[in-house]
Amino acid sequence: MHKSSNLIIGHQRTLQFCWLENTEEGPSLPLFFHSSVCVCSLMTRKRKVEKKILHINTEYSNSSYHTNHLFVIMSELVNYIHEFGTALKEENPSDFIKCITISPTITIANTRKEFPEPNDVDLFHIPEKFRPVLKCHIQLMKAVYNEKSLDKAFDVLNQLILNLIMASDFLTNWINRPLIKSLSELVAIYKTKESRNPEDLDSFIEDDADAFGGTTQSQKSCLESLVITFRKACQLSLGDKNLDSELTKRNDVYYFLANFVKYCFKLGKLDLAKSVIKAVKNISNRLPALDSTVKTKKYGVIYLYYQALMALDDGDYIESEENLEYAMKLMDDYQDLKSNQLGQILLVLIPLKLHNHGQFPLKKIWLKYPVLRSLYRDNFLKAILEGNIARFNQSSEKFQIILLKKHLYVLIEMLRPLVHLQLIKKTYRLIMELNSDSKSKHLVPISAFQLALEYSTFNKDYECDFNFAGDHLYAISKSETECILGYLISKGRIRAYLSTLKEGYVVFAKTDTFPKPQ
Repeated sequence: MHKSSNLIIGHQRTLQFCWLENTEEGPSLPLFFHSSVCVCSLMTRKRKVEKKILHINTEYSNSSYHTNHLFVIMSELVNYIHEFGTALKEENPSDFIKCITISPTITIANTRKEFPEPNDVDLFHIPEKFRPVLKCHIQLMKAVYNEKSLDKAFDVLNQLILNLIMASDFLTNWINRPLIKSLSELVAIYKTKESRNPEDLDSFIEDDADAFGGTTQSQKSCLESLVITFRKACQLSLGDKNLDSELTKRNDVYYFLANFVKYCFKLGKLDLAKSVIKAVKNISNRLPALDSTVKTKKYGVIYLYYQALMALDDGDYIESEENLEYAMKLMDDYQDLKSNQLGQILLVLIPLKLHNHGQFPLKKIWLKYPVLRSLYRDNFLKAILEGNIARFNQSSEKFQIILLKKHLYVLIEMLRPLVHLQLIKKTYRLIMELNSDSKSKHLVPISAFQLALEYSTFNKDYECDFNFAGDHLYAISKSETECILGYLISKGRIRAYLSTLKEGYVVFAKTDTFPKPQ
């Protein structure tokens, strides 16, 4: 027999002592020896060992160094499987995270990347549902530390998380920590991939039915995969039937919901997000209160923000405002990224307050957030206060991309009547001054407002031109002017009516002509 084979047998005798350590499930078997530990004779064991070693990798048979290294790796694999199983049995989230994290210590990573893939016999004392999780982790180590492939690392880690979700149905909420940790690592890989090579989502052609749960889709973007995975995590948390408030997986539901809705928005799948939010509202009495812990508050702020955007998309401006105000209230108890989050909330809340109540923000907001000052105060709000339609149009065109990206374009357009209102106020007051002695001064011709609208729309240089009305062909029609006036009257912003007895006139109330919004 070859010298190295003798060495192998010697190691076999030494390691056999360790591997035959009895557990409740039985002895832990090494990869090489699935059925040859308990043999009748030394010669039989010797032949089986030689045959297995030569079958696995012939290059190790000629090198004692490689033989030693091989047994070190196999010993570490046995230890890793034992640690994995122990963490599961003891329901220890910290130890289990160490078994599945993408970034263990360098020493551990360099060892795990050399692990061969164990089969079900090697993993017989690991619960069957969790065996794919362990195998995926070994593949992940190879993808990260051998192949150094972000694409493969994302795919393997995503599959690991899906396997973990499927295996966690009947576990208590101790599994939430490892799941959240793995999801945060998946998000980190996605962000790194996006920063290096942004995905062209238009290149991924799929049917909506196939995108989430179908079987015919051939290709998915990483973002889409991320959304699907977070959706399954939401379902795991929401579907937990454990009635114990201390043990239920629903305690971390807002982390899953916040990220799911966030990436739905990024993907453009608002309908999918709305369907999940609708289901959440139906079982809200079984979920933890948003203000119950600092952790729920932190993720609750994100969840409420995107919920406000969805309400905005549906045209429910009151609900949107309420969600944002509640989010600001929740932010009092934690400091993480507070300033940035508050800025994002105010970006939506400022035009909402203006639309719903006609309220302008305090000066301290402009001092603290110069970006908001540039966007709103110096452009849209200035146009509203001046009744300047041309400035409002120019601001909309200037910030169109930002407004569309932040889902604010429609809301900003809803502020246009405020520009009209301010213009009509100025026109009405001017006519009152000119006709101060007239008994019919509250009877104002529609043509006066038509001229004001025309001038405000097309006077882009913001300079007074008193010859503007001379021989001018109106682009703003009389009927359009009547529609603008009628809309403001119907909304209670103007107390007046369009005269039917004297056609072409507006009859204004003598008191409280322009009531404050309720």
